[in-house]
Amino acid sequence: MSDFLYIAWLFPIIFMFHEFEEIIFFKSWIKKNKGYLSERYPKLAKRFLSHIEGLSVPAFTVAVAEEFLLLSIVTVLAVIFNWYLLWLAIFMGYFIHLLVHIVPCLIIRRYVPGICTTVLSLIYCIYSLCFIFENNLFETEQIFIWTIIGCVIVGFNLIFAHKAAFWLQKRRII
Repeated sequence: MSDFLYIAWLFPIIFMFHEFEEIIFFKSWIKKNKGYLSERYPKLAKRFLSHIEGLSVPAFTVAVAEEFLLLSIVTVLAVIFNWYLLWLAIFMGYFIHLLVHIVPCLIIRRYVPGICTTVLSLIYCIYSLCFIFENNLFETEQIFIWTIIGCVIVGFNLIFAHKAAFWLQKRRII
């Protein structure tokens, strides 16, 4: 299990590595690609662009910070109290999140913020999953169930983090 501790502790670092790319590039990417997206994918662009354009970089960063804090707390609790199933849930939610990042890139056939670090983060995730399976750290049924739980947690937290970021931005707190 000690080798697995390295994998667990690396998770928050890998997460932030990925999020930095999104924080740095999302606003300028939207400005550069708004016309193309609106022309090529009008329905999707209308919904997506109105949300993203309304979110400032500081507000987006607050959403990322909340996610990072939650993920870090889960990692610490997992290591201290052996709550590795909860860690697995968040890890698998993140893994699915990375896979979802690939879809827009394939659809619009252009760089999308986060895709470069998605590829690098997937290497970490695939290595981690191989380690988990090779060492029988969790049963397959546990992985499946906790993946669903993780996707639900990550999904609801993503909604919460963005709503909180908009709320703080609207009140000019950030």
